[in-house]
Amino acid sequence: GAVLLAVMLGAAFVARELTSQTPFIDLRLLAARRDVLVVFFVYASANLVFFSVLTGLPTWLQGIRGLMPFTSGVATFPISIIGVIVTLIAGRFVYAQRQRMVLAVALGSMFAGSALLALSPTWIALVMVIVIAVMMASPNNISTLSLQTSLYKMIRSNETGLYTGLFQTSRYLGASLATMLTSLTVASVRLGASGLRVMGLACALVAFVAMAMSRLIHATHS
Repeated sequence: GAVLLAVMLGAAFVARELTSQTPFIDLRLLAARRDVLVVFFVYASANLVFFSVLTGLPTWLQGIRGLMPFTSGVATFPISIIGVIVTLIAGRFVYAQRQRMVLAVALGSMFAGSALLALSPTWIALVMVIVIAVMMASPNNISTLSLQTSLYKMIRSNETGLYTGLFQTSRYLGASLATMLTSLTVASVRLGASGLRVMGLACALVAFVAMAMSRLIHATHS
């Protein structure tokens, strides 16, 4: 029911934007800039994986593993620490015009972590959950940096405000979809402990498609 409602509201939004003289998001303009659309799609996908871990993992740890909120928070803390370290290292490569390599590593890590999660047993050790979570979520900052750098190479200076706003909109779209994925998997009473694996499978599929699409980004301006 919720998915059907989301589809109907999405269709209504598209219809409104296409007929409005002052659209909130100029869909016709975006349709003419497929290179930019690919950047937005990959960014939304990366954030779907990131926020799925950020919201889904504590939900699973507390609801299925029975951990206290403080303990589940400690379990997700390494994501931030490793993320900062990775960003400091990878940032140098991005500014050295190696953003293609950085993005490939980030998405590859997200895919590998998601695949491991999808294949993991329901009795997976907590330390392994933490390692997988780091693989899936810690590269998010460097994917942002790489994609933003690529975006600014595609657009004119007078378009920076418009496309930066849409870039951030795609981030929130990914976060919203991650919330929906969390509710359908790790928060599902029907799936129970296997919900974490289903979430991993969904994230692996999203990350795989993002990896494939990311090759188009650099092909357009390489």
